[in-house]
Amino acid sequence: MGNRLRSYTSLGFILCIVKVILITLLHITYSVSLEEYDEMAYAVPTESIDIDLFMKSHSSYNKYTTSQKNLNATVLAYVTPWNKLGYEVAKIFGAKFNLIAPVWFEVQGEKKAYTVTGIPEINTEWLSEIRTVNPDVKIVPRFSFGPWEDRDYASTLKDVPKTDKCIRNVINILKKYNFDGAVIEIWAQFSGVELQSLIDFIVRLSDNLHSSGKLFVLVIPPPVYYEGIEGRFKEENFKILADYVDYFSLMTYDYSSPHRPGPNSPLSWVEECINRLVPKNSLDQAKLRKQILVGLNFYGIDYLPKKLIGEPIKGNDVIEIVEKYQPNFKWDKKWAEHSFSYKDKKSQDHLAFYPTLMSIAQRLQAILSRGTGVSIWEIGQGLNSFYSLF
Repeated sequence: MGNRLRSYTSLGFILCIVKVILITLLHITYSVSLEEYDEMAYAVPTESIDIDLFMKSHSSYNKYTTSQKNLNATVLAYVTPWNKLGYEVAKIFGAKFNLIAPVWFEVQGEKKAYTVTGIPEINTEWLSEIRTVNPDVKIVPRFSFGPWEDRDYASTLKDVPKTDKCIRNVINILKKYNFDGAVIEIWAQFSGVELQSLIDFIVRLSDNLHSSGKLFVLVIPPPVYYEGIEGRFKEENFKILADYVDYFSLMTYDYSSPHRPGPNSPLSWVEECINRLVPKNSLDQAKLRKQILVGLNFYGIDYLPKKLIGEPIKGNDVIEIVEKYQPNFKWDKKWAEHSFSYKDKKSQDHLAFYPTLMSIAQRLQAILSRGTGVSIWEIGQGLNSFYSLF
């Protein structure tokens, strides 16, 4: 039965890709793009990338398919104010997303009375447009606890009145602006206190969110890193929190570093992260895996290997590099990622990794076959051509 189910799931994804290709061919004459004057063309997932087609197709999309969701899985899309293209992308392709997370808020520490900053970023007109495009979409803004220091965790998480004040500040914003829930990013940053205190805080936060009718998405780091190094979030943590958290936004990216340039998110590593959190054939496997939103990076990294430097690159950066230097994309079957090399005007050697239709398609196939969802970081960094797969 298990093998048969996997076969059906893989077949379903293949049929989805075929559907995308057929729609592309049938409606190519009706295509539009963010830049209307671009010459329209479409690409499909392939290991070999034709530079001319890539340059013609990267911004193209079909206005008759933007309202169609091809992926039978929960999709969370992050939008950041520093990449404002994401706001426009969300309006165009909003029907393809179940959850949209504007990255607006930071929770301050005890000295600042747990105030939440980022209120001026709220764009009510944009939110209204998103809900018009997709009435079923859930808006779940991210709240980061990045500003907290060790002493904030130590003094707050063990003190119920302080914890309640912090939680109340978050809930009040959700209610005031009619948000559907919250994405909470705290696990990767916490320090200065034992793990149980953090778990107790998350459970308390969950109770308050759910009693207010709000969704709870928890951002989690990968359970394993390069060469099998154990992560801070493990299977036992997942089991404890699964009853309290609606979705886990899994950060399966940033695998490599400037000291060891390489893929952003090797497919085998992504699969291992899923299996570590919910092992194959485990109890309630299907139910638990649906709660995992596997991270897809829509950014890349441009390395200067000799200088041990790596800088993030967005879709627009890649287009500029490809147009200027005409590099050849190389496909690595082991990593299931494309990379390209080029020499800049200072004669410095670069090695860059950036997602492509092929790398995204292979990850979506793996995700579907394992029964999880998807979280995209973030849609302001990608290319319009990516969304045909969703």
